[in-house]
Amino acid sequence: MKKKHGNRVLTYYTLKKTLRIMRIVLFLLLLSIFQAIASVGHSQITKITLKSEDLSLENVLERIEEQSEYRFIYDKSQIDLDEKIKINFDGATLKEVMETLFARKGVAYQIIGNQVVLTALISDVLQQQKSISGKVTDSNGQPLPGVTVVVKGTTQGIVTNAEGEYTLTTVPANATLQFSFVGMKTQEIPITGKSSINVIIVEDAIGLEEVVAIGYGVQKKENLTGAISQVKVDNVLRSRPVSNVASAIQGSMPGVQITTSSGRPGEDTDIDIRGVMSINGGSPLVLVDNVPMDINDLNPSDIETISVLKDAAASSIYGGRAAFGVILITTKKASRNRPIKFDYTCNFTISQPSNLPQKASIQETVQAYQDWGNTYYPGGQSLSTWKGLLDEYISTPSAYPDGETYIDGTKYRLAETNLYDMFMQNSFEQMHNFSFSGGTEKTDYRVSFGYVDEDGIMITDKDSYSKYNMNVYLNTSLSPNLTSTVNVLYKNDKRLTPPNYSGLFTYGLRYPSFMSTGYTDDGIPYATPDNYLNLERANPVTSDDLRIFEKLEYAPVKGLKVTGEYTYIKGTTNTVTTASGSTYMYPITDSYVYYGDPSYYYCANSKSDYHALNLYASYDMDFNDHKLKVLVGTNLELSKYSSLWAKKTELMDLNNPSLETALGTMTNGESASEYAISGYFSRINYSYKNKYLLEANVRYDGSSKFPEGDRYGFFPSFSGGWIITEEPFMESVRNIVSFAKIRGSWGEIGNQSIDNYAYIPSLSTSDASWIDPSSGILALTINPPDLVSASFSWETVRTKNIGIDINFFDDRLNANFDYYQRETLDMLGTGAELPSVLGAEAPEQNVANLESKGWDLGIEWRVKKSELSYSVGFNISDNRAYVTKYDNESGILSQYYDGYEFGQIWGYVTDGFFTTDDFETGTLDEDLLNGTLKSDVPAYYTVISQNPRRHPL
Repeated sequence: MKKKHGNRVLTYYTLKKTLRIMRIVLFLLLLSIFQAIASVGHSQITKITLKSEDLSLENVLERIEEQSEYRFIYDKSQIDLDEKIKINFDGATLKEVMETLFARKGVAYQIIGNQVVLTALISDVLQQQKSISGKVTDSNGQPLPGVTVVVKGTTQGIVTNAEGEYTLTTVPANATLQFSFVGMKTQEIPITGKSSINVIIVEDAIGLEEVVAIGYGVQKKENLTGAISQVKVDNVLRSRPVSNVASAIQGSMPGVQITTSSGRPGEDTDIDIRGVMSINGGSPLVLVDNVPMDINDLNPSDIETISVLKDAAASSIYGGRAAFGVILITTKKASRNRPIKFDYTCNFTISQPSNLPQKASIQETVQAYQDWGNTYYPGGQSLSTWKGLLDEYISTPSAYPDGETYIDGTKYRLAETNLYDMFMQNSFEQMHNFSFSGGTEKTDYRVSFGYVDEDGIMITDKDSYSKYNMNVYLNTSLSPNLTSTVNVLYKNDKRLTPPNYSGLFTYGLRYPSFMSTGYTDDGIPYATPDNYLNLERANPVTSDDLRIFEKLEYAPVKGLKVTGEYTYIKGTTNTVTTASGSTYMYPITDSYVYYGDPSYYYCANSKSDYHALNLYASYDMDFNDHKLKVLVGTNLELSKYSSLWAKKTELMDLNNPSLETALGTMTNGESASEYAISGYFSRINYSYKNKYLLEANVRYDGSSKFPEGDRYGFFPSFSGGWIITEEPFMESVRNIVSFAKIRGSWGEIGNQSIDNYAYIPSLSTSDASWIDPSSGILALTINPPDLVSASFSWETVRTKNIGIDINFFDDRLNANFDYYQRETLDMLGTGAELPSVLGAEAPEQNVANLESKGWDLGIEWRVKKSELSYSVGFNISDNRAYVTKYDNESGILSQYYDGYEFGQIWGYVTDGFFTTDDFETGTLDEDLLNGTLKSDVPAYYTVISQNPRRHPL
């Protein structure tokens, strides 16, 4: 017989996949090196061809910029750019062109990277100008390369080198220097009387210039008109040793509720944005760099920011899957002209159960049975005898060293046992993250690795989770107007789950406190939590997920940007379940019964493939006080899933379980599904004098989950804002109220959270409970199809939102408040009840409506200085949801009905309590029992049976 070790086979395929991934990563790294080398070589061999007899110097410089990656920085007040010149360059180098243009004009040039700095050399100007130099560092004293240093009011400037140093010549003696860097607070420093200026730039964490991720783009925080919250993950992770993203941001944003069903290692979290939105359920759409992805597959250390789009106006641009809100995640990037930087962090955590159930003691159990009027325990023990033995055992434990005794052949257990505590322990978790990043003039990159290992609170390592993450980011300027971004994310994880996981807690509670530690008198183990953990094999689930993302950005003219994004995600999951059948004995009083399946081996493999293509273009226009931005695009998605499983009983070798080493009956099955989405979207943003803001979104979506003719839906949204503090009448209070904005929105989104083939009558199959004599295996049963509605389509989520953002004391104290009303129309539900003779349930139709109302409030005090930063804040929210329409004419409480409130609690209410006045005088005994009710007082049981009043509490 040929035997295979299941784990060895799994390890081989895992290693094979890992090597394939390493080859992909190596290719991408080599690609980045080649692109960087190409960048340097191109800057050295740039050739310029210009021919003209009547061209201004300014036009010549513009032509050079068009033909190369170089940009000119100069002060128009010092250089005559209107001078007409005759030029004839044919394949000349930049140096040759500069010498020809400026050698006799008193103008000096300096080439720094892809910038050419022009300065005048006229003697009278020099007498009024000076040189200035210095160094720029961050709050930790580290040099900052790539900081832009500009003479305010001019185009004269430079960027700091790898050491953060800069030097500017011929600067006016009374000038002011501006120091700016992405994500940092811009500083302005006058140079009067100074020859050297060293600057510390701090993170701009509280300014209104902060950029917030929105649908297919970014927006300044002050210009937002929708209900959007954002958090920087580094700010919340510093004090939270958690391994998943959702737990890291728990409690950090109003209106976002994050719950975990258990403390199980690697447990997924549920994210809810503003409460219930549909009776059919659903979850927020999670987008990582604009592409859907499982939030639990990410390494928290790779994330830069998380934005939550809460109302329809903010999320409608994402269409059919955005009905439950959108979570936008931006990953960390790198910067150009920076030396390589290495970073390593680690976290170690020890945790323990915080609240375990307290079981009744043996004395309490015996007393309870006596209070119920019993003489004997169900196991045959005399309760009075047992109570006497317990009193003796408590006073003299040495009298019963075994913790039990026999009286007339009946066992009396005296020692306390706690099966719950026996399988609990402290858990240990460790996290390690390593990354390196850097950049040249035309390329920047970041590579990170993460490792998480969690051992749960159960004994042994059979309740554990481990995860490996890798993230490779590469951004390259292929030309002055074309940029390429490649991002590769890989995750491999393994979860070990104890057999009968959910039953462990039940057994620990169900067995009384006098049960033995898990073995019969004959030494046979029975079903206790620690026996399952020690004697049964853990069930492993391993998964591999690979995400490849390519983005091209093309900016042909000023203000216009065309973007193309393609994403491919491949996921595989392998599940193995093994049962030895050795712990399926259950205690019934003092006897034991066997209940359960014989030993078996189960394995399942699933695979998913996902393709997404986004094509969109944006154009910015600025006309003095008017600003306009237009976005148009399309989105295409295709998702495929398939799985295969098999199960076989009666294992020959419990140490090497497999299908081949089992002799019993084998069952198997497979499934497959796919869906596609096609969407078209547009957004228009308009602002006037930066105080009146308008935004309009439209989305036209199609989904294969609906029947032909009902697949497409049109969903618009509108929002507006008024920045009050920009009005003249607010000037007098600007030192207190630094910013205030009122905003409102209305919008609709479609919901397509239904099965992929809900509109197709399908025949499901299952194994019968009897064996086909001709084949010797279980017969196949084909079940009749359910009824399907001839036409059903999108649920529509309509949201109204009004909010206010207000900041005090130079933006240190920030507050935001939102009130919203949301309607979910045409929800899919069971249609009108059909005659019972039909023998089938009514099909799903668009027959139900839901309404919810709520509010969000967030307040935070934030201060950030060069050496000190801190923040204190809180958020609170509330919402209530009701069913406003449902076809339930008979009012059956097991179904939804008009007025049903989600989360309501039902219970009986009383008309009052009996008093002595309700009974005939003299009929009550000394314990106020056995009295006779007066004739005008109905009996208690009559009140309950004739007038049941069950209401939500």
